[in-house]
Amino acid sequence: MGFAGRFGFARARLVEKGETMNKTNFDKYLEEQLKDPAFAARFERAGEAWDVALQIAALRRQAGLSQKDLAKLLKIPAADQPA
Repeated sequence: MGFAGRFGFARARLVEKGETMNKTNFDKYLEEQLKDPAFAARFERAGEAWDVALQIAALRRQAGLSQKDLAKLLKIPAADQPA
């Protein structure tokens, strides 16, 4: 499930628990923007990229590596590596 799906899923779970959430201006804006298929596709791809970055960061931490250590292993400057 991509970012857009998780965003809606998290909101739905709060509503299931009986918690109310008023839509923010951002919620309304995003809802409107997601009606555009091109925007929705870009938004989904961005969410997938974010998921990968979070997975890399979690695996790096599990391996006991710092960002600098991982960058050395990948032979890239530390500022260029994702997480």
